[in-house]
Amino acid sequence: MAIGPETVEEYLDAMDWQYRRAEGLEGVWLTRVGTEALGLDLQIRLNPHWLMIVGIYLRAEQVPESRREALRALLLELNHRFPLVKFGLDEDGDVRISTELPAADVSATQFRTALQMTTLVGLQCYRECLDVIMKEGPQ
Repeated sequence: MAIGPETVEEYLDAMDWQYRRAEGLEGVWLTRVGTEALGLDLQIRLNPHWLMIVGIYLRAEQVPESRREALRALLLELNHRFPLVKFGLDEDGDVRISTELPAADVSATQFRTALQMTTLVGLQCYRECLDVIMKEGPQ
């Protein structure tokens, strides 16, 4: 049986994690981790099949056209390095970070691990992504 919204909030409260419900959206919570200078805004989304932790990592307009191929290569490398957490490009070209778990019987430990890995990996790899997009010269 899939976990429900009450369970997600119980898990977040047990972790003493700061969050708020997204207005007008059922099964969506918003949180921010990091510092003001280096932060990551995340959504925790729950549907009958999946628990997803998703954040926009870099906006498409932040990535010069000349650096997009190098960034794609880095994202593939990061996906190989961190199998639980996935980096990808959405339909707008924004870089996303996400972790997905089947919603069926997600334990508190699994939830905590997914949330912590998403935030830790996200903050750890941000500098690598910036270095790639700021690099001058040929890819």
